[in-house]
Amino acid sequence: MILEGIEHWQNNTCITFREASEYDKDFVFFTPKSCGCCSLVGRNGGRQELSLQEDCATTAVAMHELGHLLGFWHEQARPDRDSAIKVLWKNIRPEHHDNYAKRKYVEVESFGRPYDLSSIMHYGVGTFSNGNGPTMVSKNGEKIGKQASNLSSEDILQANLLYSCPAKECKTELEGSSGEIISPYYPNNYIPDIDCQWTIHVPKSKYIQLTFNEMNLQDSYLCSADSLVVRELSQSGRIVCTLCGSALPPRIVSTVSLWIRLHSNWAIEKRGFNISYEIRDIMPVDMLGLSRHPKEAVWKTSDCVQVSRAHHGVYHSADIPSNGQFTSDGVCSFIIDGSTSAGAQRILLELVTSQIRAYGRDCLAHIYVPTSNSTYFGNFESAKDEITLDPLLWRPVHYSCGGSEKVVEIVVEKLVVVVIWSSAHHRALNLTYWIDVNECQISPRCDHICEDTIKGYRCSCHDGFQLINNHTCVRKVQEITGRCHQQMTAPMGKIISSTEPHSLCSYDILRPGHKITLVINRLYFPHEGQCSINSLNITSNKHLLAHLCSSSARLELTAGESITLLQSFNSSLGNRLPFFIASYSSSKKQPEACEFILQGDSEVMSPSYPNLYNSHINCIWKLSVKKESRINLTIVDLDIEYTDNCIFDSLTIFDGRNRKYPVLLKACDTSKTTITSTSNQLTVEFITDGSGAGRGFRLISKEIRSNDL
Repeated sequence: MILEGIEHWQNNTCITFREASEYDKDFVFFTPKSCGCCSLVGRNGGRQELSLQEDCATTAVAMHELGHLLGFWHEQARPDRDSAIKVLWKNIRPEHHDNYAKRKYVEVESFGRPYDLSSIMHYGVGTFSNGNGPTMVSKNGEKIGKQASNLSSEDILQANLLYSCPAKECKTELEGSSGEIISPYYPNNYIPDIDCQWTIHVPKSKYIQLTFNEMNLQDSYLCSADSLVVRELSQSGRIVCTLCGSALPPRIVSTVSLWIRLHSNWAIEKRGFNISYEIRDIMPVDMLGLSRHPKEAVWKTSDCVQVSRAHHGVYHSADIPSNGQFTSDGVCSFIIDGSTSAGAQRILLELVTSQIRAYGRDCLAHIYVPTSNSTYFGNFESAKDEITLDPLLWRPVHYSCGGSEKVVEIVVEKLVVVVIWSSAHHRALNLTYWIDVNECQISPRCDHICEDTIKGYRCSCHDGFQLINNHTCVRKVQEITGRCHQQMTAPMGKIISSTEPHSLCSYDILRPGHKITLVINRLYFPHEGQCSINSLNITSNKHLLAHLCSSSARLELTAGESITLLQSFNSSLGNRLPFFIASYSSSKKQPEACEFILQGDSEVMSPSYPNLYNSHINCIWKLSVKKESRINLTIVDLDIEYTDNCIFDSLTIFDGRNRKYPVLLKACDTSKTTITSTSNQLTVEFITDGSGAGRGFRLISKEIRSNDL
């Protein structure tokens, strides 16, 4: 039972347990105690006892107590639990009220994750009940059942975050004749920062058919957040489609193997997807053969004619029959008539085939537009059952199907398009079209900014507002992001740093006229202390606030109007960006704080250097390097008001982490000098009075190893 609980944690996280040896000073000892089933929270040192008595010991309880051992409090003890549940104290046995007490924010690290009723660390609805009813009720109406018997997706995610686990490999090779592909944890939400891959192999003379039963991913522009990508053959093959959102795509048919990848960021999780696949036999058929004579000047269609005058529409040709052949040559015409649309300028066509490997010229349909000699002004009628095209009045629009893009886009600078599709000459076709009119002028529906596009229009908002329902702008209250190169303008927000494969990743917090307080709650560097490989720079108005390359539990900085965080790593030496979780708040701007934290080799300059500094400055720089190193600080330039004993303006250097340590130098003259610390920390203080000014100063800080002294 204990081993089963351990195995469950090991199988879902990077955490491993081993049998303690005589040399281990800190270890856990499983033993029954009077408390029943209980454990201390986190590592307490020495022999740490975890109690599992016979009357309460199950695999689920063992997993729960191991969760305490790993550092997790009860879920109902979270400081934010009152937003999710209501504790019914009258129904709890008095001696167990402590089990339902809330912990402080400094004690509980939930990584900004939502409250989890299904957590292994959450009590069941009747745990320690006095028999008068449930001990808790959910505020959103969700039922609280018995205590969980397995780790939830949130348990796994938070454990992996707490122990900085690398992403678990998620690759599957599929070779059966049929099956199902589902996202991890489906039908529950998938977890953030997931990267899963599936490959479906296709034998010769067969084809794959993918059917999408459910699609529920985070929606974003160009699927830049969460996405499901389908490619031919491998991860470097031609893209078949890129999907996100909840719209079900048409089924996909392929005669070659397919590679499918799910990638999610840190922002929002959804239910995921459910895809059925089937491998079928296909009979040879020449879908690209052109039977008409090259000199034939007229196309004649008699099977079907459709006319559309709507601004946007879709046309689907016949699909491949299950035996791979058509019983006869079907020919259809689809006419897009934009000549009657006020303000129409052009027409965009998107041609897609559900069949893979559509090569050749004009492989999906033959497309015609009026020539300059044409006097056509919209005389087609949908009741007609045939159409004849005069080559003097209609010219073909050619395109290639052999490129790397699955979707063929054609922009036609005409207002009438005729599309002719033949089962003998073309691949199965899905056509979507847009008649380009200026919707912003015709019917403006955007609160703030309307941008006309060929497919319609796009709304956007002024700074400090966010777009909802694609049209409405509301003032931002809080903003959360997990993507690179984002601007945040809300009064408060949260950043969970991106795991996208960039060597540089920036986040800009912009609050004009406000003071910004930034708190970094978690900071991890894959290459600890190696500033040349990975670093996090924090600046305000191009002035360096902090240069970090060592992990830290918590860091707080304050600046005016803007703060930029820049993650970076040297891709030739490392393979992961630094990871951090930060939150910020803003308030009406007060006099700017002037405190900076710098790690490793750095440069220290007075505010506005080399321009004249302001009066009444009181600035602090805290410098640090690795514990075994020292700091070599060189004064490159010093130009401040000189007085005896530097009683007005002064630059003071302290031999330690604050101003309580001995003074190494107090200067206000122009002499250059070099100072070496006796520890791995120095503090620099710059104070000015209300008169006199100069350029200020510039210092260079270098890390030197103790054995180099």
